[in-house]
Amino acid sequence: MKRYLVFYGWVYYPEGGIDDFIGDFEDLNEAVSCIEERLKQETEMTESWDYLFGHIWDSQTRVKVWENGKFINSETIDVVSEQYHLLPGQVVNK
Repeated sequence: MKRYLVFYGWVYYPEGGIDDFIGDFEDLNEAVSCIEERLKQETEMTESWDYLFGHIWDSQTRVKVWENGKFINSETIDVVSEQYHLLPGQVVNK
């Protein structure tokens, strides 16, 4: 199992837990790209996170680090801030 676990699906049809698992990655950017690619496939039906969900779980720190288009954990923002060239305290909206 790799560090970042990616979950994705329709809000109305969640399969639950492991059935919403779509991949695992060592690189956080690759995990985000996986969800973004899946979202592109769904844009014919919706353009909103109101109907879809995407989560990335960090199996090393045991926290959810990304949800529905945003990094949600300040520790994760610190980790990826160098990659995204963020200023201290800047919010990531990817």
